[in-house]
Parts: sequence; structure tokens; C-alpha cells
Amino acid sequence: LFEHTLFNPEIFNEEKRMIIEQWETLADKKRLYAQTKFYEHFFKGDAYGYPMSGTLEDTKKLTLEKMQDYYKNVFLNNTKKFVVNGRIENNDLKKIENILIQETQLSIPFSTTFRDPRPLVIIEEKTDMQQAIIKLGYHFPIFRNDSLYNTAVLIDTVLGGYAESRLFKEIREKEGLCYDVSSSYDYYKGVLTISSGVDLKQKDRALEAIRKLVQVMVAQGITEDELKHAKSYYAHQVKSSLDSQSVLTKRAFIRDLLNHHETFEEKLLAIKNVTMDDFNKALHLLTLDTIYILYGGENDKKDI
Repeated sequence: LFEHTLFNPEIFNEEKRMIIEQWETLADKKRLYAQTKFYEHFFKGDAYGYPMSGTLEDTKKLTLEKMQDYYKNVFLNNTKKFVVNGRIENNDLKKIENILIQETQLSIPFSTTFRDPRPLVIIEEKTDMQQAIIKLGYHFPIFRNDSLYNTAVLIDTVLGGYAESRLFKEIREKEGLCYDVSSSYDYYKGVLTISSGVDLKQKDRALEAIRKLVQVMVAQGITEDELKHAKSYYAHQVKSSLDSQSVLTKRAFIRDLLNHHETFEEKLLAIKNVTMDDFNKALHLLTLDTIYILYGGENDKKDI
């Protein structure tokens, strides 16, 4: 990873071709297309809104010489963090030490921030499909090191994070308004998003039902049973993660990056100590910011 002198031109050209192909066929992958466009609008002006692979135009302009120059002058000089996780024998220590000496510290502290809320932005886009994909982005300024972090995770759980969530039980099971629906909380940016695939004829009704469900939850809070079940699910997820090496590795990296060193026991206690008051405080921080809808046109319904 750190000792390349030259890159194989054939491999470079093949990787470039595949990325270009992915972009040129993106419109055919409706879910991925909707997610990409939603991010462009919700995170406009933020690095989150820029695709990791670069844009189609960027990729087409990229040359082997430009990539090699970036590798030598930028990549190799970037901050390096290493996490070693697993069964380590004595004869492995020297190899590990040789890697760790290349680790460097952040010159600028890593920060978790996002822009301020803005007036609601609604984007509707028509395409060739027989259903609709709805994306809602909420400004939710609670970050990993904040005291309400565990509360925010529990809110996401109750709202749309598991099979007992309100969105799943009310919107999908009871009302039958969607094929799928879920929420996701991002503690890097302090946002909460909702995604749903719905029948084209139910598009407007489903969107209104989702918005109303969140409004009711903010205004009225949740029940003691919902809090109890969400805590139990969250604690189980934390305990189960101890069996996953990849999760433990990621957790160690994030803890170091954010300078957050919480023990396993402290984590479970923090979850247990979340109160209804915490829930109400956090819920009132939710602000609907962006709605993106990708939906099929009249021609599609005629062709069925």
C-alpha cells in the first residue's frame, strides 16, 4: 500500500473503465441513483455530497500520471492510522512495529459538523420505473461525543431501525403504504434519514403518512414499552458486536479518531440510563430539511 513505485497501466485502465461504466449505468439502478441524487441535494456543498469515486467527468479526465502524482505527493503524506486486531504471536510484533512507525497524527483535529438547518427543500424527479422511492433528510444535531448520542441511536431504533419500529409497523404493516421503510442516524453529520420504496399510486399518501408519523412522535414522545424494547435491542447489538472482529476494528479506529474512550460496561450503563426526558429533548431537535422523490411516469403504467 505504501511502497508502490509504478502502477500497472492495464489495471488502471480497467478500473477506470469499470467506474465510468458504473456512472453511465447509474440511472438503471434506481435505488442507488435515488441515494446518489438525494445525497447531492441534502449534502450540497459538503464533502458528503461528493461521490467517493469522483464524478463521471472527473473519472474521464483522470490519467495514470495524475494518479501517480497524487499517490506520491498527497496519499503518502496523509495522516495514517493503523488498528491491529486479532491473535498476535511474538514473531508478529516486529512486523507490526515496522508498520506502526509509519503512523502519523492528525494535523487538524477531526470534527463532526454540518451546516445549519434551512427552509425545506423538495425535489421530485421523474424516470422510467413502476414505483416511487422516497427519501427524507432531517437535521438532527447530535454527534458521537454529545451526551444525547445514545438517545439519538434509540430514537432511530424506535422510528425505523428494526422490525418493531413505528415506521415498519405503522407505514408498512398496518397501512400497507410501502414495500419497505427504514431510518438511519449518522453521528458524523448529525442527521437522520428515512428511505422508503412505495407503490406509485401511494406516493403522496405514503409521504404524508411518514411526515405525520414523525411529527406525532416529536409532539407526543414514545411509550415506556417502546423505550424498554429499544434499549434491549441496542444493548443486544452492542454485546453481539463483541463477536465481530470487523466491528471491533472499526470501533477502535473511531474511538481513536474522535478521542472517545468508553468501556463496554460504561456503554451499556449509558444505554440503560437514557430517560424519557432525554428522548423528548432529542426529538425536538429533529428538523425536516430535504425531501427527494424519484417516481415513474405515465408511460410506464401504460406499458404494464
